[in-house]
Amino acid sequence: MNFVNFLDKEQDLGQPGLLTRNESKTIDHPVESKTDKKNDLSRSQCVDLLNCSLGLVKFNASTVTHDSVKLQWTFPSGWDSAVFFNPGYEFGWKKTNDNASTYHWEEVYRGLDCYIIDGLEASTEYTFLMQAFNDYAISPVPQPVHVATLENTQIVSFIHSSYEFGQGGPWAPDAENFLEVKPTTITLKLNEWYEEYWDITEISVSYKQTLRNVWRQYTPKRYSNSDDESKYVIRWLIPAMEYDLKIEVLAMNEDISGKCSTLAIYKVKTQQINEPCS
Repeated sequence: MNFVNFLDKEQDLGQPGLLTRNESKTIDHPVESKTDKKNDLSRSQCVDLLNCSLGLVKFNASTVTHDSVKLQWTFPSGWDSAVFFNPGYEFGWKKTNDNASTYHWEEVYRGLDCYIIDGLEASTEYTFLMQAFNDYAISPVPQPVHVATLENTQIVSFIHSSYEFGQGGPWAPDAENFLEVKPTTITLKLNEWYEEYWDITEISVSYKQTLRNVWRQYTPKRYSNSDDESKYVIRWLIPAMEYDLKIEVLAMNEDISGKCSTLAIYKVKTQQINEPCS
């Protein structure tokens, strides 16, 4: 499930002005920020410094994965005038349907227009809040954004092998045991092919994007001495892309004369990933 509620209008929370965190408007349930950073200035000082008025932040969830949400926003009014007074943003999030949970708060002081919150649980709806602040002001609390993370599943399936048609060598392993799929890599656990009575002499791997017709031959490479020789790792793949894998295994069996082979086809989809904010 991928439910994203985009904030497309401002909530009527009054005029922005000299606000402390305790004075800020709140939504229906109480929200407590973790710090109070606002200094006590008079209204005339605020007007002279042009830094005590921050408008409402418009934000939404631009990209969602199984364990992260990327928030993006537009700079609030008053932001340009406050650049010399430690401007930043504060993010709060909690599980939407867990009444016992409290908001987790995190602050950033960089001039970004996006931020990734990770470490979330898959298939779980979260509620997000966001405010802008500087040393002397804080923006009103906007409407919350509700986002459900994706299921932690990918297309990982075993299609068929020549063994099933009576031409076989070793039995092809299940996809779940044989393949480990990440956003940009697919790891093949070669030990899953080894069985009693079979002496495997060669494992050949090729792959392609499902919608393309050109197969690429995988060449095993060791990038460091610590690389596990019992695994092949196909690298530099595209996130959230479907791939076909073709595995050809040559083997010998003491009860069968000559070499036998198994040709197996698998289909996978790499995981989605949130691109980093620059």
